[in-house]
Amino acid sequence: MKLTLSVLTAILICTSVFATNEGKIEQANKKYNDLQFTEAAKLLESALLVTDNPMAKIQLADCYRLTNNYKKAEQWYKEVINLGESKPVHKLYYAQALMSNDKYAEATAWLEQYTAEMPSDKRGSLLLEGLKNMTAMDNQAAGYKLEHMPFNSAVSDFGAAFYKDGLVFASERDSSNPIRYTHGWTGNAFLNMYTVEPQSDDNQNWSNPTKVLGKINKQFHEGPGEFANEFNDLYFTRSNYRKGFTGAFSSPTAVGRSSENVVKLKIFKASMGEFGGWNIVSEFPYNNDEYSVGHPTIDASGTKMYFASDMPGGYGDVDLYVSEYNGSSWGQPMNLGPEINTEGDEMFPFIHDDGTLYFASDGHPGYGGLDVYSAQGSATSWTTVENLGRPLNSSKDDFNLIFNDDGSKGFVSSNRDGGAGGDDIYSVIPSFIVMEGIVVDAETDEPITNADVNLSDGITTIGKSMSSEKGMFRFKIGANKSYATKASAAGYNVGNVEFATTELTENVFVKIPLKKAVVQSLLAKGIVVDKSTGSPIGNANVVIVSKCTGAESQLLTGSDGRFEMALDPDCEYEVVASKSDYLRDIYTFNTYGKTSGDVFATLRLQSFAIGQSIEIRDIYYDFNKATIRSDAVPRLNELLSLIRENPEYIVEIGSHTDSRGSDTYNQDLSQRRAQSVVAWLISKGISSSSLQARGYGESSLQNRCANGVKCDEEEHQENRRTEFTVKGLNKTFKSKREVQYNPSGYKGRR
Repeated sequence: MKLTLSVLTAILICTSVFATNEGKIEQANKKYNDLQFTEAAKLLESALLVTDNPMAKIQLADCYRLTNNYKKAEQWYKEVINLGESKPVHKLYYAQALMSNDKYAEATAWLEQYTAEMPSDKRGSLLLEGLKNMTAMDNQAAGYKLEHMPFNSAVSDFGAAFYKDGLVFASERDSSNPIRYTHGWTGNAFLNMYTVEPQSDDNQNWSNPTKVLGKINKQFHEGPGEFANEFNDLYFTRSNYRKGFTGAFSSPTAVGRSSENVVKLKIFKASMGEFGGWNIVSEFPYNNDEYSVGHPTIDASGTKMYFASDMPGGYGDVDLYVSEYNGSSWGQPMNLGPEINTEGDEMFPFIHDDGTLYFASDGHPGYGGLDVYSAQGSATSWTTVENLGRPLNSSKDDFNLIFNDDGSKGFVSSNRDGGAGGDDIYSVIPSFIVMEGIVVDAETDEPITNADVNLSDGITTIGKSMSSEKGMFRFKIGANKSYATKASAAGYNVGNVEFATTELTENVFVKIPLKKAVVQSLLAKGIVVDKSTGSPIGNANVVIVSKCTGAESQLLTGSDGRFEMALDPDCEYEVVASKSDYLRDIYTFNTYGKTSGDVFATLRLQSFAIGQSIEIRDIYYDFNKATIRSDAVPRLNELLSLIRENPEYIVEIGSHTDSRGSDTYNQDLSQRRAQSVVAWLISKGISSSSLQARGYGESSLQNRCANGVKCDEEEHQENRRTEFTVKGLNKTFKSKREVQYNPSGYKGRR
């Protein structure tokens, strides 16, 4: 089922059918404007059998897109993109249809065209990023097992929420009404809310779904919803019934409409009545006839409501918002910001007790349609959004992901192939280990909010998170592996905890205590810069080691590349700066004879990429010789320090000659020169497993001085040079430095 959050209609209109094709198109246009896309599509299909009408083709393609008929949408957008009346956005819609039909290569080509024509629309570039990084998304995805639930029907069932031992969900099934009310968008029944309970532990035996009791279900849309206050309060999505209306709910005047005559969505609260039924208590104060709000989810404290809305001022069609309860009323909604919201649709949020936000989006990089994502943080501060990968996500719409308290079981909704019909509900069983943790003040044991938490395997960062208001964070990890967690927060020294898992490991809990940074009058003040450009490097890792006590402190540079830390007098220190895609640098100093003042340090990081050659300047050779000259030793000492500081990499030493002499001779000479540098480095203690020597002869000249070209000695010497290239990781190297760290709605698109 595909119903946009912003435009749901309750208009039930019957009009006469015109005899002519022009009449059919005119009637289809009226139904399209009334959001009766199913009926509009039938009329347009019929008219286009004998009439070639460009605008009718565009309208028909849109009808199929909005009703989730991906194959038909692909068929008609393929024609639309070649029409003179076509707009650039139709290429985007065509690419989205191709993605939903698993035609990723074709979709990539059309998204490239769209991004070239509309570079300001990030939807195209983000979808393109997802297609190009699909393998990486698959590799990073944690394992899940999905099972189709037996209570799904031939129409849409979605939006499961935990209710005591069972579930409440929204469904188009209409098993009990003697009068069937249908929704013009899809031609199916309006949504109602149902309950269902498990009859066994294997997910295959459930009770027959029954409608929620009380004053919840009416003639138009109800659901989905979520419970709070120990299941005594229900927050749910509903069509815009007029406040104070006392007549029949089937009456057209029972619903409020926007200025465009559209019935929007609102959030309502119901409370459990004395005899077990639900009574409507109140509307969310920020409901509005002109825009929709829906898909509410309440945090563990009961004081924050996250929801979806197409209210003005957002980043895209539908955005996610949060409202805080101040004890007597809900506060002004706050947009979750650009880290979460895109130019597309974000909807169906679920906030877990550990602070993880799960939501659906068609704007972030994904596999097609709506995908489910996670992020950690709170209110308007969130970590990088993570696509949860396959099999949770597919090329179709996947949304409304929820998990129980300990994360051991969940449910997701999807209209993927193989279901019973429309949207279906699937159970989700994680097949990975969940690592939960908390960041606390080392002295008070109070939780620390908004701490940056990194998970690594000892060398590479494999996950980033931010602690919630309760100091909590979560990662998905594998069995039989070693991990290190690092937490940092303003006003605290960095804290670290290491642990390992086995095949028998169940969920892991890690507590990271942080010590408050001590303010002293003797400070280390430094800056980390790019060695080539001199530009400051923000968010670089800085480790300051006291050689007096062995204590290590870890910092992150600010956006200006600067860092600062208190020092002890009469002590020696080593500072190590590092960041991904850079070679680390080390700086040593002491505070002998100092009790106050500042010690300044500048660390210069050399940027690199695997396979990129970097020239070691001023290492020259005499003509026809491979001997290292004395004037090259200072530069070789710099290279020696660089390799010592980055022992995990394999480095190729490449040597080049000028063009004088035969190609064969120069090749041999350059090989001997490269080997002489490698031999010098080995004599200084560098492991031979970290070094490779390669001569390039005269195959890569720096200037015009090729064979037969007359050049002076200075020009020839420019070609006699040595370069180093990082070739990859040294698999025999085991990091010692790392382990030393210890701180002593409704879905759709318009």
